[in-house]
Amino acid sequence: MEGVEGYETTLVPGDMLFIPALWHHNCRSIDFSISINTFWKYLPSEEYDRKDVYGNADPVVGAKLLKAVDAACEDLSRLPEDHRLFFAQRAISLLESKLKLSNLQ
Repeated sequence: MEGVEGYETTLVPGDMLFIPALWHHNCRSIDFSISINTFWKYLPSEEYDRKDVYGNADPVVGAKLLKAVDAACEDLSRLPEDHRLFFAQRAISLLESKLKLSNLQ
């Protein structure tokens, strides 16, 4: 991902690594290891699907958004590239404006 700083470390037996919520990560084992993932709900319970006991799935609103984006991308894929770019940039601008965000592009 462009503009994102990466970190690399090597853990030894007995070490533990905490990865904050929403951080992308990748792990590679150089020897036999056991990994345990623990998730916890950090949003109000009503933001999660009732079947999501530990909060390890996307919140309901996030899952709904990603599904809508996926459907929109499928629809836009039928348009020429210049049109796809135009509408992608409009969508990004709309998200930035409505959600009071900056620098999504």
